[in-house]
Amino acid sequence: MRRMFVVFLLLLVVACGSSDGADEPSPAGGDDPAAAGEGEVTLSIVDFAFGDVGPVPAGSTVRVVNGDDATHTWTAADGTFDSGRIDAGGEFSTTVDVPGEYAFVCSIHPSMTGTLVVTE
Repeated sequence: MRRMFVVFLLLLVVACGSSDGADEPSPAGGDDPAAAGEGEVTLSIVDFAFGDVGPVPAGSTVRVVNGDDATHTWTAADGTFDSGRIDAGGEFSTTVDVPGEYAFVCSIHPSMTGTLVVTE
């Protein structure tokens, strides 16, 4: 499990290093789409970048974990969801119910972006 987490973090740094993205049902990202429908998917924030997110089945719980020493947000560009401030070491969880593509951003650091794809 630890090795899988380290690999995920490395992919996060490579994929997002130069990226151009109240608890309510909302889109979310994760590391293993196959496991998403069975429980929880984690999206990590490391080195001022969001992790790479694959397709996530609707109905998944998404946990966003801030691995940085700075505060971040996980905010949909269209306003669909907003984690509010996630302090260093903090996290935010929500359930994803609506299929679609959702661009997201850290509202504190707008260079941090990504896109979440939620499938049926």
